[in-house]
Amino acid sequence: MLSQTAEYALRAVIAIARARGEAVGAAALAKQAGMGEDSTGFVYANVKDALPLLQLAGVKLPAGVSGVSTFFAYGDAATNESTFTAFLGVG
Repeated sequence: MLSQTAEYALRAVIAIARARGEAVGAAALAKQAGMGEDSTGFVYANVKDALPLLQLAGVKLPAGVSGVSTFFAYGDAATNESTFTAFLGVG
């Protein structure tokens, strides 16, 4: 069972994904990532859609970065220990 904070975070991921037409992508990614009940926060980015904006802003992107599709990361906390887990979708 998820804590109230983790449940709200997961619901937010799902709501954002649905609003963007990506319900399966973001929600599935959060579930596959194992975002647990002690999650301290998360970030989800549709990198594929953000890359053109970065280029317009003058950011020089490294070769091969165009294959990156999504980024998802979350933090967990336990007694005397904090972890950060990140996933990068390619393809």
